[in-house]
Amino acid sequence: MDVFDTKINRRLSPKDGSIDVLADRIAKLKQMIKQDYEKNYADYDRRDYQRFMDPNDDWYARRWIIYQRDPECAFEMAKDAFKWRKSIGLNDAKYEEFPREFYESGCVFEYGKDKIGRPVIYIRGRLFRPMTELTALYDKFFAFMIDQCDKKAYSKGFTMVYDLTDAGLSNVEMSTLRFMTSLRDRFPLSARQILIAALPWVLTPVFKLIMSLIPPAQSNAIKSIHLNELNQYINEDAIPSSMGGTCKLKFQLIPSGAKPVSEFHDLPKSVMSKLKKHVESKIDPSDCEVVNHLIPIN
Repeated sequence: MDVFDTKINRRLSPKDGSIDVLADRIAKLKQMIKQDYEKNYADYDRRDYQRFMDPNDDWYARRWIIYQRDPECAFEMAKDAFKWRKSIGLNDAKYEEFPREFYESGCVFEYGKDKIGRPVIYIRGRLFRPMTELTALYDKFFAFMIDQCDKKAYSKGFTMVYDLTDAGLSNVEMSTLRFMTSLRDRFPLSARQILIAALPWVLTPVFKLIMSLIPPAQSNAIKSIHLNELNQYINEDAIPSSMGGTCKLKFQLIPSGAKPVSEFHDLPKSVMSKLKKHVESKIDPSDCEVVNHLIPIN
């Protein structure tokens, strides 16, 4: 049981009373969101609002209260998350709307489960190619992949593995790091365990900077490990063979309708060329598989 599981399962401290206090705070938060929705409904995606207000399922409200405890703080944070989700059209995003190269590179993918049965998201640093013109697209891609896993995992949460093998400063973009850090406030209690694998010394200052942005209570979920220690958290037969496991299932799954970056005509040709060359230099085409069954959860 990790720190997030403890927060979800524990009763509130004696000074706050019993579990009924939690129920009262959830009710207050729902009422505040309801009032704001009635005034500013254009800021919300109705699907998010309906999930949040579901009378038979309090998880989507409860997660904010457990994360923040104070209804006012939880309200402001949840409201910001709803507005952000609507602004980028997260519920309407589809696998096919991102460049084929994002999938070919395998920079972000969901693969198997950890030893507790939680889904696992892998982020491979060396395969990320920072470019200012791609930042918004990368950010939405990361958010989409995390949102899909969050919806599948529900209150169980997921494990996130950052594989930093052979990664360097050329794979780092501070705006994307800040964005990834901000996701903890937009998907509270989702990443229950974050494993930083094979952190190279050159990225140690970056790691320390990121840790300084995360509250102590949440940083307890982050562990820096060697890649060969990954099997302490995930069974070897569920770890990709390229990361020391024995699972041969392909993880570079490409949606059949995904277009190559060369067809994203709003991007400069120089960006298209750089991304294409980067991916071609990092992957073996035989590791990729085109699939037709990637259907997003809305």
